[in-house]
Amino acid sequence: MGEFEKVCVHLAGHDYLTGRALHELLDVSGLIQVTGESATGQQALQQVRDEQPDIVILNAEIAGNGMAETIQDLLVVDANMKVVVLANDSSPEVMDAAHRTGAHGYFLRGAILEDLAAALRIIHRGGSIHPTSPASRDRGKYPSETDEAIRSRFKSFTGRDLQIIRGVTEGLTNTEIAGPLHLSEATVKARISRIKRHLGVTNRVQIAVQSARAGITSSPPEH
Repeated sequence: MGEFEKVCVHLAGHDYLTGRALHELLDVSGLIQVTGESATGQQALQQVRDEQPDIVILNAEIAGNGMAETIQDLLVVDANMKVVVLANDSSPEVMDAAHRTGAHGYFLRGAILEDLAAALRIIHRGGSIHPTSPASRDRGKYPSETDEAIRSRFKSFTGRDLQIIRGVTEGLTNTEIAGPLHLSEATVKARISRIKRHLGVTNRVQIAVQSARAGITSSPPEH
């Protein structure tokens, strides 16, 4: 799919171990550049003015002004910047506060998967991802199927389908996927809809989750 411009991310309010884990997880993806870290909401505001990151990954328990006020203040600094909340649990009150104040994503710390970098790219390109949103909190997290069961679903996909799936995982738009494959945007959109039906998912980040669990890590051959 070629080279991609990295998404710049600032980490705000995380403890040392979480910060290191996020650094490693995002660095290994090759898709994300961590521009800096801050401990409090006030520090985050000061640093993002200088760094101008694309996304801030904000600890729901950030010290200082608290999560909701920090989200609002960050979006005043840069209305185009995206804020993603990382929380310890799916507290309805915290989730609703994050959504109301403009967060573009809400992730549970224990549910960070290999597709986090792809999810951030999707958010950067205009998506809004709430895997643990109030509407779905009672349905649990992602399906507890075995990786082998998920891999079996991918065996029926053509090489072209797998290339489209990789494009989705890398956070590309339909237009960006279509170009190198010499397909129309409408064709890519239709194929993605069919892929979602086949995998039993409803959005692009869930495609990325299942792709990671199925081990779709290298470019498939063209058919």
